[in-house]
Amino acid sequence: MKLFGIISLTVIAHVEFAVAACPFCGPVGLTLGEKFTQADSVVLATWQKADTKDETSTFQVVQIARDSLASLKKNGELTVGQYRQGKAGDLFLLTGSGDEIIKWDRPIEITEIGYYYVAQAPSREALPQKRLSYYLRFLQTRDDTIANDAFAEFAKAPYEHLLLIQDQLKRERIRGWLESKSTPVNRVGLYALMLGLCGNSEDAEWMKKEIQKRPEGDFRFGLDGMIAGYLLQTGIKGLDWVDETILTAKRIPDGEAYEAMKAFEFLWTFNRKQFGAERLKKSLRLNLDRVSLGELVIRDLARWKDWEVRERVFKLYGKKGYEYPRARQAIIGYLVACANDDDDSANVPEHVLAAHGYLGEIKKQDPKNYRRYARGLEPK
Repeated sequence: MKLFGIISLTVIAHVEFAVAACPFCGPVGLTLGEKFTQADSVVLATWQKADTKDETSTFQVVQIARDSLASLKKNGELTVGQYRQGKAGDLFLLTGSGDEIIKWDRPIEITEIGYYYVAQAPSREALPQKRLSYYLRFLQTRDDTIANDAFAEFAKAPYEHLLLIQDQLKRERIRGWLESKSTPVNRVGLYALMLGLCGNSEDAEWMKKEIQKRPEGDFRFGLDGMIAGYLLQTGIKGLDWVDETILTAKRIPDGEAYEAMKAFEFLWTFNRKQFGAERLKKSLRLNLDRVSLGELVIRDLARWKDWEVRERVFKLYGKKGYEYPRARQAIIGYLVACANDDDDSANVPEHVLAAHGYLGEIKKQDPKNYRRYARGLEPK
């Protein structure tokens, strides 16, 4: 299985690390459960015919899960304003909403088992551990619609909710998923994180070898989750290894260094006490040597209040690779945050004084951009 993903450092927008969903799963659309819950009417139906001219599809109702207008009949005919190809007898999940007339969503092809999977799922108000425990059973089921939906439920779940079912994660099963060639690559980050929560030293060594693999190209699916899972197992010793193997190795593509950054952001958010704030800052700083990541690193350093590299950041202003607007904005933003990090004590901290001085230099050398990017943010 190819464990590596596609990220373009030329177009990627780096945002503050999201804690409202799985950190290594990527974006997903509405789950079947969300559609089921939000709809006023839900039915299981068989495809009968479709009309390209009217752009409609006609179904025969098999099961009625919800009927807000009491207008549906079992075995009755139902025509929806959505053109959907199919074969006679194909099963579809139909959802729709409306106060007087139901506006039907695009029909979703589904198996009978898939329908009952949705209908029997715990409600959205159920305890998160109960919900994830239910979906855990279906992550690698043979029905792709069900498996993809179960993954989407995990992708939308906060990391804290995953911790609630940590004791239900079976290392042999999850390791098998990661090693299987049939596992979709977009699930690797989640499964690697799970293995980090339930694995052992043998699994840590396996993840280490996966991280060391060098496929062609600069992009690797799931590497961020693989690094995070490995670090959950190995702690500071593993962090030292990542620094040496990925961050300080010039032959390593910037894409891999970026994936390591995302793993560090995860640790900063959820495991800062275990690793120590200063130790995580030390690792993040190493990416300042990579020009393509510099702007992103500077924004994180400001958010983490790492003022030890203030002079180094200041000296990057306007240098080759840092002339573009977002880089200038990131550097000025970092120095403004540094200058404002004063607890109003009698003795002004050294980093605050230094940042004021650096900002004064930038204002003198580049007044136009200083006004543009420091407007509304100027230090107190």
